[in-house]
Amino acid sequence: MTVPAVLHSYLLHSISYAEYLQEWMSHLGRPLHGLDKRARRYHYYRKYNWDRAERVANAYRVSNRLRSAIDCVEEPQWWFVFTEDWCADSAFAIPILERAAALNPNISLRYLIRDENLNLIDRHLTNGGRSIPKLVGFGGNGEVLFEWGPRPHGVQAERDAMQQAGVAGPALSKAVVDAFEAGGWQQVDEELATVLQAAEITGCTA
Repeated sequence: MTVPAVLHSYLLHSISYAEYLQEWMSHLGRPLHGLDKRARRYHYYRKYNWDRAERVANAYRVSNRLRSAIDCVEEPQWWFVFTEDWCADSAFAIPILERAAALNPNISLRYLIRDENLNLIDRHLTNGGRSIPKLVGFGGNGEVLFEWGPRPHGVQAERDAMQQAGVAGPALSKAVVDAFEAGGWQQVDEELATVLQAAEITGCTA
């Protein structure tokens, strides 16, 4: 695929899924000895997320609706996911995005480490914040076709309700993880299908 000039910086700083997993495993392989409290905490975030991503990957089956939407992509698209391996939302979503993109050779999916690419994520803020995961799909001329993230609407609604009820900090983070574990991760498939079924993106009607 000929790469539009506007995407050169994205491609230059992005990595493949295999490279992302390798980097993740490298973080997990570092000894805990000598790490400060914050670094230890992030080590365990990564460990828990590896297990979460593995569970989703093992359980996930691409829905017929999403498969049909993916099949409709007839022109080159470049998908970039801003992420971090310590981010629980990413752990639940990425196995689904990766499986879906792999179904169509017209889709090239790459990963951008958010904290190493702040100049790029700042082009795709969510309500003014650098929330992740953030999926950005580009078309053949480098135009933005769609954005998705950082979490499904259902999970976000649960988070918002709990936050309004005064839940904060670790308790709020746990509530989001619980919502994903209860099946919220399956909403990623549903929402990606909805995005792709927009006629201006795929040429297919919803």
